[in-house]
Amino acid sequence: MKTTNTMKALRLSLVIGALCCSRIAAGAVVPFVGAGISASAGFSSWKEHLRHQGKTAHIAAERIEELLASGAYETVLAEIEAVRGREVFINEIRDEFSRNPTIPDVVWRISELFTDTVITTNYDRLLEQSFETGEAGRVQVINGLNALEQPDPKKITVIKLHGDIREPKRCILSKNQYDEAYGN
Repeated sequence: MKTTNTMKALRLSLVIGALCCSRIAAGAVVPFVGAGISASAGFSSWKEHLRHQGKTAHIAAERIEELLASGAYETVLAEIEAVRGREVFINEIRDEFSRNPTIPDVVWRISELFTDTVITTNYDRLLEQSFETGEAGRVQVINGLNALEQPDPKKITVIKLHGDIREPKRCILSKNQYDEAYGN
């Protein structure tokens, strides 16, 4: 009985895998790319970034860890900004996410498989850099600044839900900004 169920599950996995591959090949899949992609290039996670900024703001590590463990990221951000100011916080984000690291293999695979549209919450420019290799101007970035623009059908569209590091002051960082952008 166990072997029969295992074989059924294996067959189902193969069918689903084949279906996914055919939909990707047909251009019918739009990937949603998150922070794991950026982390693979050496960018810090949001949690790591808040820890670093909390340390430079001289907020007790125990306090930061307590807030992060409870999911109170916005409170950490608010406390850092209260000590260092919003401008310093934004400059630190710009410094972190404006770097041009080596593009990891997973990002190259995304740029090979998906040549129409990619959606991301990442601030960095890894995706754009992978698509623009060899030909500048191939990518159209859509974010809060130009959200109502029509995608250019001749370009690869990267939709950046939380903003683009080229405009760090407009990146969505706090709960108020999330609520304003997406509703509460």
